[in-house]
Amino acid sequence: MLSDRARQVLADSGWTVDRAVDPEPAQEALRADGYGRWADVPLALGSLLGLVVEFKRPQDGLVERFALDPADGTSGEDPELVADWSRRAGEPLCPIGQAFRGNMTLVLGDSGVVYAGRDDLLFAVAPTIEGAVEELTTGSLLTDKPDIP
Repeated sequence: MLSDRARQVLADSGWTVDRAVDPEPAQEALRADGYGRWADVPLALGSLLGLVVEFKRPQDGLVERFALDPADGTSGEDPELVADWSRRAGEPLCPIGQAFRGNMTLVLGDSGVVYAGRDDLLFAVAPTIEGAVEELTTGSLLTDKPDIP
């Protein structure tokens, strides 16, 4: 269950509970980029699919942004790097979007855990998509989370 703050941040970015987005373009992007086994991921994102969320971080007022769009996630990331993250995480990973103003790629594991990666950095954001949305809308920079070796 999302907090009132997370719901408000999402709503301010155009989200509604009954928001519907055609998953086919995201599914096609996953297939085209070699993530065919993950073609159902856009369905798991549900009403969050394709959403670009912008908000001011409560800590300092800086504008933060994240997007939940597998097409955006796959286009910006080298599949070999995602394979390395998968090895480090101990499970297969699939790009699902971007976070931290496009500076990190969000990836989803078979277990449902959402990770954020960039180059040699990989962090577990939350154990579920909803938990990751909650975490990301706080404006946290993941500095309190350990990097996955």
